[in-house]
Amino acid sequence: MALIPVLARVFGYDVKTVRAIGVIICFFPAFVFTSAGLKVLPLGSDDLFKVLGASPVRRFAYFVAPRRFPAG
Repeated sequence: MALIPVLARVFGYDVKTVRAIGVIICFFPAFVFTSAGLKVLPLGSDDLFKVLGASPVRRFAYFVAPRRFPAG
């Protein structure tokens, strides 16, 4: 919120400024909460994938993504 007057001075007072501020206000909270949610996994459940030798892509596809992005 503190950057809004600075952005208004840099970009001017028109539609571009409103769009830039809207993108910033929407992007950063979504990025922070998504990255924090992907880092928090149930204790011990990741060990199963390590023991079975799953690749990072397979671990994400079968373990992380279904827990963080539920279907419905």
